[in-house]
Amino acid sequence: MHKQSFSNATLETQVDVVETALDAGEKVIITGKLATGKTKLLMSLKKRFNENTNKKAVYFTMNSNEVENDKSKEEFKLYGQYTDKILLIDELGSLTSCGFTLDLIHPETPIVAAIQTSSSENLNKLMEKLKLDNYFNKIIFLKEFDGDFDIFTVERDSRKVSQ
Repeated sequence: MHKQSFSNATLETQVDVVETALDAGEKVIITGKLATGKTKLLMSLKKRFNENTNKKAVYFTMNSNEVENDKSKEEFKLYGQYTDKILLIDELGSLTSCGFTLDLIHPETPIVAAIQTSSSENLNKLMEKLKLDNYFNKIIFLKEFDGDFDIFTVERDSRKVSQ
Protein backbone atom coordinates (compact mmCIF):
# COMPACT_ATOMS: atom_id res chain seq x y z
CA MET A 1 0.00 0.00 0.00
CA HIS A 2 1.29 3.40 -0.95
CA LYS A 3 0.75 6.39 1.36
CA GLN A 4 1.09 10.10 0.60
CA SER A 5 0.54 12.83 3.20
CA PHE A 6 -0.56 16.45 2.82
CA SER A 7 -0.48 19.24 5.41
CA ASN A 8 -2.59 22.41 5.42
CA ALA A 9 -3.97 21.60 1.97
CA THR A 10 -6.71 23.78 0.56
CA LEU A 11 -10.09 22.41 -0.42
CA GLU A 12 -9.04 23.05 -4.02
CA THR A 13 -6.04 20.74 -3.54
CA GLN A 14 -8.28 18.04 -2.11
CA VAL A 15 -10.62 18.36 -5.11
CA ASP A 16 -7.62 18.17 -7.47
CA VAL A 17 -6.39 14.98 -5.77
CA VAL A 18 -9.77 13.29 -6.14
CA GLU A 19 -10.15 14.43 -9.75
CA THR A 20 -6.68 13.09 -10.59
CA ALA A 21 -7.60 9.72 -9.05
CA LEU A 22 -10.84 9.58 -11.04
CA ASP A 23 -8.97 10.48 -14.24
CA ALA A 24 -6.70 7.50 -13.53
CA GLY A 25 -9.74 5.22 -13.29
CA GLU A 26 -9.64 4.88 -9.51
CA LYS A 27 -12.67 4.81 -7.21
CA VAL A 28 -12.27 6.92 -4.10
CA ILE A 29 -13.40 6.72 -0.48
CA ILE A 30 -13.18 9.91 1.57
CA THR A 31 -13.06 9.05 5.24
CA GLY A 32 -12.47 10.71 8.57
CA LYS A 33 -14.05 11.60 11.86
CA LEU A 34 -17.22 13.65 12.25
CA ALA A 35 -16.88 17.22 10.91
CA THR A 36 -13.60 16.79 9.02
CA GLY A 37 -15.04 18.07 5.72
CA LYS A 38 -16.13 14.91 3.90
CA THR A 39 -19.49 16.26 2.73
CA LYS A 40 -17.97 19.64 1.93
CA LEU A 41 -15.42 17.90 -0.30
CA LEU A 42 -18.17 15.92 -2.05
CA MET A 43 -20.19 19.08 -2.65
CA SER A 44 -17.10 20.87 -3.99
CA LEU A 45 -16.52 17.98 -6.38
CA LYS A 46 -20.12 18.16 -7.54
CA LYS A 47 -19.79 21.89 -8.16
CA ARG A 48 -16.52 21.54 -10.08
CA PHE A 49 -17.74 18.68 -12.25
CA ASN A 50 -21.13 20.18 -13.02
CA GLU A 51 -19.95 23.75 -13.64
CA ASN A 52 -16.42 23.57 -14.95
CA THR A 53 -15.91 20.32 -16.86
CA ASN A 54 -17.58 18.01 -19.32
CA LYS A 55 -17.92 15.47 -16.49
CA LYS A 56 -21.21 15.41 -14.65
CA ALA A 57 -21.66 14.34 -11.04
CA VAL A 58 -24.75 13.08 -9.23
CA TYR A 59 -24.92 13.34 -5.42
CA PHE A 60 -26.67 10.77 -3.23
CA THR A 61 -26.83 10.70 0.54
CA MET A 62 -27.47 7.50 2.43
CA ASN A 63 -28.62 9.48 5.46
CA SER A 64 -31.80 7.59 6.34
CA ASN A 65 -33.57 10.83 7.23
CA GLU A 66 -33.14 12.07 3.66
CA VAL A 67 -33.58 8.90 1.62
CA GLU A 68 -36.94 8.47 -0.05
CA ASN A 69 -36.31 4.77 -0.53
CA ASP A 70 -38.28 3.90 -3.66
CA LYS A 71 -37.49 7.03 -5.66
CA SER A 72 -33.87 7.24 -4.51
CA LYS A 73 -33.25 3.56 -5.12
CA GLU A 74 -34.54 3.81 -8.69
CA GLU A 75 -32.43 6.93 -9.34
CA PHE A 76 -29.41 5.21 -7.77
CA LYS A 77 -29.87 2.19 -10.06
CA LEU A 78 -30.40 4.42 -13.09
CA TYR A 79 -27.39 6.68 -12.52
CA GLY A 80 -25.30 3.71 -11.47
CA GLN A 81 -25.52 2.37 -15.01
CA TYR A 82 -24.07 5.51 -16.59
CA THR A 83 -20.33 5.30 -16.98
CA ASP A 84 -20.10 8.96 -18.03
CA LYS A 85 -21.47 10.32 -14.74
CA ILE A 86 -19.62 10.40 -11.44
CA LEU A 87 -21.54 9.08 -8.45
CA LEU A 88 -20.91 11.00 -5.24
CA ILE A 89 -22.23 8.95 -2.32
CA ASP A 90 -22.39 10.46 1.16
CA GLU A 91 -22.84 8.45 4.37
CA LEU A 92 -21.72 5.23 2.67
CA GLY A 93 -21.75 3.40 6.00
CA SER A 94 -25.57 3.52 5.91
CA LEU A 95 -25.77 2.06 2.42
CA THR A 96 -27.18 -1.35 3.32
CA SER A 97 -29.57 -0.05 5.99
CA CYS A 98 -31.16 2.11 3.27
CA GLY A 99 -31.69 -0.96 1.09
CA PHE A 100 -28.92 -0.14 -1.36
CA THR A 101 -25.90 -2.10 -2.52
CA LEU A 102 -22.89 -1.19 -4.63
CA ASP A 103 -23.81 -4.13 -6.88
CA LEU A 104 -26.43 -1.80 -8.39
CA ILE A 105 -23.61 0.25 -9.93
CA HIS A 106 -21.95 -0.55 -13.24
CA PRO A 107 -18.31 -1.63 -12.64
CA GLU A 108 -16.97 1.22 -14.80
CA THR A 109 -19.02 4.01 -13.20
CA PRO A 110 -16.72 6.47 -11.41
CA ILE A 111 -17.49 6.64 -7.68
CA VAL A 112 -16.44 8.93 -4.85
CA ALA A 113 -17.95 7.98 -1.51
CA ALA A 114 -17.70 9.44 1.98
CA ILE A 115 -17.80 7.33 5.10
CA GLN A 116 -17.34 8.39 8.72
CA THR A 117 -14.68 6.48 10.64
CA SER A 118 -12.57 7.26 13.64
CA SER A 119 -9.61 5.05 12.77
CA SER A 120 -8.12 2.75 10.17
CA GLU A 121 -9.33 -0.19 12.27
CA ASN A 122 -12.93 1.01 11.99
CA LEU A 123 -12.47 1.58 8.26
CA ASN A 124 -11.17 -1.97 7.83
CA LYS A 125 -14.26 -3.34 9.61
CA LEU A 126 -16.59 -1.26 7.44
CA MET A 127 -14.72 -2.18 4.26
CA GLU A 128 -15.05 -5.84 5.14
CA LYS A 129 -18.72 -5.58 6.20
CA LEU A 130 -19.75 -3.69 3.06
CA LYS A 131 -17.24 -5.51 0.80
CA LEU A 132 -15.80 -2.14 -0.23
CA ASP A 133 -12.38 -3.49 -1.15
CA ASN A 134 -14.02 -4.93 -4.27
CA TYR A 135 -14.91 -1.39 -5.39
CA PHE A 136 -12.47 1.18 -4.04
CA ASN A 137 -8.72 1.47 -4.42
CA LYS A 138 -8.00 5.04 -3.27
CA ILE A 139 -8.67 6.17 0.29
CA ILE A 140 -8.43 9.78 1.38
CA PHE A 141 -8.29 10.04 5.17
CA LEU A 142 -9.14 13.57 6.31
CA LYS A 143 -7.39 14.05 9.64
CA GLU A 144 -8.96 17.29 10.80
CA PHE A 145 -10.78 20.21 9.24
CA ASP A 146 -7.45 22.00 8.77
CA GLY A 147 -6.39 20.48 5.46
CA ASP A 148 -4.25 17.61 6.74
CA PHE A 149 -4.96 14.35 4.95
CA ASP A 150 -3.39 11.09 3.86
CA ILE A 151 -3.96 9.24 0.61
CA PHE A 152 -3.71 5.48 0.55
CA THR A 153 -3.59 3.57 -2.70
CA VAL A 154 -4.87 0.09 -2.01
CA GLU A 155 -3.64 -2.72 -4.18
CA ARG A 156 -6.24 -5.37 -4.86
CA ASP A 157 -4.13 -7.97 -3.05
CA SER A 158 -3.94 -5.80 0.07
CA ARG A 159 -7.16 -5.74 2.07
CA LYS A 160 -6.16 -3.71 5.12
CA VAL A 161 -5.57 -0.01 5.62
CA SER A 162 -2.74 0.89 7.97
CA GLN A 163 -1.63 4.21 9.39
